[in-house]
Amino acid sequence: MVKVLQRLQFENVFPDEKPKEVIDYLKNVSRESLLMSIGFCSKNPGTNFDNFFSNPDLHNQVVQRVKDYSKANSIIQKPRVISKYAGLKLAELILSNKEILNNKRISVDEDEMNLFKAFLLINTQLNAHQKLNNLNDDNFEKLVDFNLVLKFPESDLALFEEDGIEFLKLVFCTIHKVEELFKFLNSNLDFEEIKNEFLNSFSVSSEEEFIVQMKYLFGQLLMSIISKGYAFEVQDEASLKFLLSMTSDNIMLDEDFTHLKNNPIYFLGENRFSIVNYFFVVDKFYRSTKFKLKEIYESKDVIKKKYGNFFGFFNKEFSENFLMKNVLDDIFNKEDFSLVSTKN
Repeated sequence: MVKVLQRLQFENVFPDEKPKEVIDYLKNVSRESLLMSIGFCSKNPGTNFDNFFSNPDLHNQVVQRVKDYSKANSIIQKPRVISKYAGLKLAELILSNKEILNNKRISVDEDEMNLFKAFLLINTQLNAHQKLNNLNDDNFEKLVDFNLVLKFPESDLALFEEDGIEFLKLVFCTIHKVEELFKFLNSNLDFEEIKNEFLNSFSVSSEEEFIVQMKYLFGQLLMSIISKGYAFEVQDEASLKFLLSMTSDNIMLDEDFTHLKNNPIYFLGENRFSIVNYFFVVDKFYRSTKFKLKEIYESKDVIKKKYGNFFGFFNKEFSENFLMKNVLDDIFNKEDFSLVSTKN
């Protein structure tokens, strides 16, 4: 059975109010609240209409509105407001419109209400792209289609449900893969220039420093997960430069969140940082590394002529002939493993 939860949209909660543009509501939120809301939503995607407001009166008003809407439309399952996708869209809108981050706070109530309405409008836009009609329990194909459409915006975004377990798995695999990548780049003098330019893109001068800073960052992320925080402070100058290499003042809107993937950390000021998305940070060293290496590789005519197309080179020379071979050799080069013939 497919469980479908409705995303609340603007007219569901405020049917008598004419909506503005999302950016118009964000303009009325203080700079501090806007920036902190990015990390908060990344860390707390389960926040909903019934735990969004700190003011009890606003809380009661909104909850009653949602109850009235649900009752009038026979909605049994509790609707949701914030999803991981909506949180990323909010982050993208905020970071791509830095000019709106200059106003001062009017009040906490104003900040929360404007953010709430911004989320509802993001949901309205998202829901408009996900309408399928004539669904019923007997139409299995349409139910499958519906489930796929609901998950489509989150596909290939590295958004996982079991954050703690999945995050630890990904961190472990990433550290191992990065270590193997540097071994590969050090195995041939042809790749030295690629390695050096890759290191420079992270403002470090050696692979040893790169791995130290990467592990330090992963440690900060793990501490944030445990403490339920979403901001951290860095005093070490080398760490500061490393983190700043993953931030940008030129975030642009993109359906696949490409700019957020490339810049998964944002600078709060005074050596403080927060996270756009925890998995995007790890993915910066995992899948995104391939595209950075491609950019460098494509600028080297001599190497391209010798090794051909980048993806053919990377997939064959590194992924298959180096990484996979080393992993298999490490697994099966044990005393308690033996080769067994499969011939009859």
